[in-house]
Order: sequence, then structure tokens, then C-alpha cells
Amino acid sequence: MLVIECDDALPCEQPPPLGHHPAGLPRAGRVSFAIWDGCDVARRQDDFEDGPAGTDEQRGSSSCGCSARESKSRPGHRPEHRSDKNGEVQPSNPVQDRREVNAEVPRESTDSDRDDDGYGNERRGDERSSGKRSGHGESDGGTARGHDEQAPRPIDRWENEHEREEGDAEERGKDPGHHGESVAYRLARATKREQTMEIGLYGLGRMGSNMVTRLARGKHRVVAGNRSPEPVQEAIGHGAVGAKSIQDLVGQLKPPRVLWSMVPAGDVTDHTLDEFTRYASKGDVLVDGGNSNFRDSMARAARYGARGFRFLDVGVSGGIWGLDNGFCMMVGGPADAVAIAKPALDTLAPPNGWAHFGKNGAGHFVKMVHNGIEYGMMQAYGEGFELLHASEFALDLRMVSQVWLQGSVVRSWLLELAERAFAQEGSDLAEIKGWVEDSGEGRWTVLEAVNHGVPMTAISHSLFARFVSRQEDSYAMKVAAALRNQFGGHAVKKED
Repeated sequence: MLVIECDDALPCEQPPPLGHHPAGLPRAGRVSFAIWDGCDVARRQDDFEDGPAGTDEQRGSSSCGCSARESKSRPGHRPEHRSDKNGEVQPSNPVQDRREVNAEVPRESTDSDRDDDGYGNERRGDERSSGKRSGHGESDGGTARGHDEQAPRPIDRWENEHEREEGDAEERGKDPGHHGESVAYRLARATKREQTMEIGLYGLGRMGSNMVTRLARGKHRVVAGNRSPEPVQEAIGHGAVGAKSIQDLVGQLKPPRVLWSMVPAGDVTDHTLDEFTRYASKGDVLVDGGNSNFRDSMARAARYGARGFRFLDVGVSGGIWGLDNGFCMMVGGPADAVAIAKPALDTLAPPNGWAHFGKNGAGHFVKMVHNGIEYGMMQAYGEGFELLHASEFALDLRMVSQVWLQGSVVRSWLLELAERAFAQEGSDLAEIKGWVEDSGEGRWTVLEAVNHGVPMTAISHSLFARFVSRQEDSYAMKVAAALRNQFGGHAVKKED
């Protein structure tokens, strides 16, 4: 029979708010258990801290050769007799049969015991020193436990969980009912980086500069360049090597080079990549990390490939928060080029935060659809909050956002940013004009939907709603007002 007594209740570990790092809260408790069997009776108390749980085979069995699980399978079992020192059979006394033992059980440290604290710092999950058993060190019969006998196994706090929080992500993905960990929580966790490389990055805007800093923090040698010198000096302050020009940038790297462009889509990207090729060597990897049209990326790959260069199109998401949380990256291009750039991709992205999606164009295509979905989500939030704001209840929209972030179906990082905006600007958003620009991906998404005959009602509406936001006065509505006046004599409002 197995009895478990929890002296200190373990707090339920919850994921942190979306977009925040997981807090390294201490977790400790005491577990007491008793095993009644024909060989031994023991009560153990083990202190424990965070660490991986071993399997039943790894933990071993009780000293009498039967595991705790086997004893547990016989509830209520208790030997009716026991032997005294002289070997005579005596009636069993449950009170005497249960003796108190306080000890810390030694266990060999294995690779599986190694873990990190969520920020890349390695630690051991189980570094216990062997403790001494309390009491008189004798069994019920009065003889001490032999050295060849195996002590009862400790009860690890993870034993009753279906899987460890940091367990195999692939196994979690196979369980459609697993929703215990938020997406942002997974993205915020960091892993230990083993490989480093050198890389050149040109274009130090808000995202490019943060990427350089993150790479430098990851111990990569980063040569940073920009059209204006001020961002280069800032990058040097964060650990990068400065370059005065693209020629200087390429010259400071050894083949096969990784030359990464983070400039606006269009002609600027073409000019930057062409400049790379002027000074690069055959076999070097050219990377376009901007928001280029995927069809342009396919054409560039063919053009540069014919000249002996390798090309990757990498859709990058993460905004100004990518420095701390990591950048989500969608990669298209040849596998050999991806292998060369992999150490940088591993550092820039959070765990499971980047993937190779196939041939050239695939990376920017996936990023395009990603941004189209973003348009639709933002429009849905905007319309919902407008109705809340128009109601008679004088709602605090920051409070609404906070509540929705706690377990709601509509919780997301965008909703967290909405909560942040309402905290800064107030529910009225009085200082913000309702003018919304679009950067192109939404338009390309809708056009591709038309080409493939895919209905895209929500995303199309969100794109056109942005067009409406930029109109001081709608000509279409002028036409509608004039028509109503013509066919029904309805009044119209005149311009002042």
C-alpha cells in the first residue's frame, strides 16, 4: 500500500502573461510516503526542487524487490505476521511496523538531469547529497539495512504529471487536447546555443539593429553596415563590428559568407543585393530578410543562382520586441544555404521559432499570408472594441483586455499590445488618429487569393477598411448621397 502525504502544497505552475519571460519562481515541497510489505516498512520525507523525473526503471524499486507501483496496486495489503530477532513469528502491529525515516536519497546525475533556467543558464535539476537515515538505523527486526539492499525510491514531484513542461515538443504536438502552455511562453524561453558564426548584416532600422544586437549577444561575429553612420556606431556599442560600406562589410568576412539584407522591399533590396554580389564570392549566401514579394524572391534566386550565389528569402516577424523574445523566421531556399545560416537562425529565433519551408519564395509566401492574417485579426479587435466603447456602460477597455488575456479564447499577443495601448492612451485613444497604412503584404495576400480562387472575406475587408481610414471624405459616399437625393428626395449635407 502506498500512502502519500503532502506537507506543503505545491503551487500550480501557470504560464506567464503572453509576451513575457517566464518567472523563475522557486518550487519546493515535502512528500512523505509509506510502504507496507513483507520485507520492510518505511516512511521517507524528501525535499526536492525543480528537476526532471526519471522513469520507474531509473528510480529503482523498494528494498524487498517489489516496486512502489506494485505495492500501490494492492490497496489495504498488510502482512499479518512478522518475525522477531529470533525468527519467531509474531502478530503484526501496524503502529510498530511503521517507523519514521528522514533522509535525502542520493541519485546519480545524468544528462537528463541537466536543464536550463529559461534564459540559457545551465543548471542541474537534481544535485542531492546522500543523507543519513534518522532513527536508530535498524529495521523492525532490529538489524541494520545491508549495503546491498536498495533504499526505497523517492517520489519525484513530476511523477503524476502526464509530461514535463520542457518535454518533447513533438509528443505534445501529437496531443490535440494539449493547451497547457501559451505560444508566447514557448517563444520567450531560450535554449543554450552551441555554434557560432560570422555574418554581415546591412540595414540597421528598428528590426535590423535589434537583430544585430541579438546576434552579438549570441557570441557571433557580426559585421554591421548601414547607409547612415549613426546606427553603425550604435551597433558597435552592442558588440558588432562596424562597416563603412557594403564593400567594407563583405571584405571583413571569409567565404562562404552570409550577407543579410534588412532594407525595405523593392528597388532598395535589389540595389543592396546587387552590391553584395559585386564584392562577394561564388558560393556565398545572400539573404533577403525584408518584406519582399515572394515572386520577386523567386526571380532573384534564379538571377543570383545563375551567377553562382546561393539565395535565401527569410520572412521575419517580431517587431521591436524581437530583441528579447526572439524573431519568428520563415525560410525559403536551398538546403545547403540554410545549413550555412543555421547558427544565426538558431540565435535569432526562439525555440521552434524558425523553419525551412521549401524552395525559394516559400519563406516570403508564408510571411505574406502571416501578415494577411494579422490584418484580419487587428480589424476584428478594432471592431469589437469600437462596439464596447460605444456602449452605455462606460467600460474600461484596459480592464476588458486584461480579463480577456486570462484564459480567454481570444487572448493573443496582439490583445496584450491592445491592453498596453489602452494603459498608455486611455480608452478613448484621443491622441491617435484613425489612419492606418498598409505595407503591401495584405494586398499581395488578397491578390493571391483571387489567383487561386480562395474566398478571403475577412482579410479582404480588413485591407479595404484601411483604405477607408485614409480618406478625409469618401467620394463613394458622396455618390451614394447624391443618388439617394435623386431617387427619393432625401436630404444631403452640403460642404461648408
